[in-house]
Amino acid sequence: MSEPTNFTSWNALLDFLIKDPHEKQRIAQEIRVKPITLHRWVANESRPREDNMRTLLKAIPRAYAQEFVRLIEQDFPQLVEQGQAKVQRIPSVPPAEFYAKALNHHANTPRSIYPQQYIDLVLQQALSLLDPEHEGISLSIISCVPPREGQKVRSLREISSLCSKQQRNPSGPKTLFLGSESLAGTAVLHYRPAVRSRRDEPASPTPAHWTDQEESAVAYPLLRHSKVAGSLVASSPYPEYFQDSHIRLIENYANLVALAFQDHEFYALEDIHLHLMPQQSQQEPYFRYVNQRVSQKMAQAASERRLLSLHEAQQEVWQELEEEFIQLAAGVTEKE
Repeated sequence: MSEPTNFTSWNALLDFLIKDPHEKQRIAQEIRVKPITLHRWVANESRPREDNMRTLLKAIPRAYAQEFVRLIEQDFPQLVEQGQAKVQRIPSVPPAEFYAKALNHHANTPRSIYPQQYIDLVLQQALSLLDPEHEGISLSIISCVPPREGQKVRSLREISSLCSKQQRNPSGPKTLFLGSESLAGTAVLHYRPAVRSRRDEPASPTPAHWTDQEESAVAYPLLRHSKVAGSLVASSPYPEYFQDSHIRLIENYANLVALAFQDHEFYALEDIHLHLMPQQSQQEPYFRYVNQRVSQKMAQAASERRLLSLHEAQQEVWQELEEEFIQLAAGVTEKE
């Protein structure tokens, strides 16, 4: 989508947006009208009803929503007066009282249960500000997979996620491996945020590993003392959802999330060499047998009278899967 000029009417702004065929189809589907109806509105051949305008406002990309509200005031003043054409303003920092709550949790929660409880606390708070209207924003914590001795960090893994809408497949895999092909990987390798405003963005220099329902995304690295433990990824089912205020807010929550990790879970850049990982659909069959593989390792250790904790067994399985996925992705790349 080319850069916009100054718009003199909401029709002109809508005309600019629907010049992109994908955007036209998306907007039409969301407001449940035919694409030809959008063209009729643009040409003033018909006038949308108020309920059409309410749903249209929700479908307008965030980057243009404030301008759209200003432009509809002349034709639909009642919507503006009633506050129904209001764009939710996103703060750039978490509320002060949440910092106090997070630090109290950090100080008083036992280490054995602290990481997951603390991450859940931060993700829930972050979603309440990033997605106050429950539009389907997802947040994921992506961590470096601890390498085997003598190796570098070769992949990342999703260890926690939360969505403001119920997932279509809640019984699906609860994890995902990511590498250099992902937005999370870009944030980790460059120690700075990585942003993709649109899934169909042509010739973008920033790679992304898209999953279902994602149309835009932001990844922010989890940093401590110039080392990185992973990234916080926010994704939206809408293109161009994340604006500057969102990104600043995500940065602050990423800094809070980093408190959940121990010092040894952070890695210097020279200790990281991310590989390509296969697509989610190729990974899913492997995750069905994770618990079985962990149980087998525990049983084998017991038969050998060797001490092996559940965490250690799980870590060995993740490292084995990492190697299998590296080989799988390499095979796919060679075929292409």
